[in-house]
Amino acid sequence: MLYSPSVSSFSFSGVTIHYYGIIIASAICICIFILDLICKKIKTELSVDIFYDLFPLLIIISILGARLYYVLLNFGYYFQHPKEIFMIWQGGLSIHGAIIFGLLTLILFIKHRKINPFPYLDALACVFPLGQAIGRWGNFFNQEAFGTPCNHFWCLYIAPDSRPQEYIQNDFFHPAFLYESILDLVIFVILMFLLVRLKNIKPGILSGLYLVLYSVARIIVEPFRTDAAAYIFSIPVPIFVSFIFLVSGIIFIAFIHKNNE
Repeated sequence: MLYSPSVSSFSFSGVTIHYYGIIIASAICICIFILDLICKKIKTELSVDIFYDLFPLLIIISILGARLYYVLLNFGYYFQHPKEIFMIWQGGLSIHGAIIFGLLTLILFIKHRKINPFPYLDALACVFPLGQAIGRWGNFFNQEAFGTPCNHFWCLYIAPDSRPQEYIQNDFFHPAFLYESILDLVIFVILMFLLVRLKNIKPGILSGLYLVLYSVARIIVEPFRTDAAAYIFSIPVPIFVSFIFLVSGIIFIAFIHKNNE
């Protein structure tokens, strides 16, 4: 059995440091490091300076977009607790929001530089799943993004004050965050393998493939979770949005393939 940590932060020189923030920051730094290697060792035609110019803006807007998306999905709660909107260290960053706002930011930035955005999108698409895999461990420290009750040896203990009211008598739950983290890591390995081995792969294909693979992963994991805040046609919004991403990724791959024949 897995046990969630009893604390989500610690103090250093009078400053409260949250594990969630450390993990998100670590994920960003590792992704930047790998992108630097990609530009210098694998895709040398890419300018790493473009990424370094982009990152401050991309990180800020992606985090804001992830938070905005999450707040909108949980509007009823945050309408009554508006001060908590800014408490991102408590969790509550939607990856779909980060993808949407980050993608728009990247495209607009690259277009402004009058550069083909697809090779840069592909590079980011290859490392982003690793960032997601690492970032999901922030849910572990915050005791969130877990699933329904279970009694398998890998299930996760959740403290009573973090359990849904209907499951208050249950001690162990599916570690949905871990399931997604593992799938994200698999996606990272697949995309990096293709990036390294398929030298002539059409720009844009890996970006579309990321959308497809991550959407499938999210559709697989989401039914385990119990924290869906909104539904569309009785379907949890994350599954609904993932399906849109999945179809969009397939259409995008077909578009790229057709226009490069």
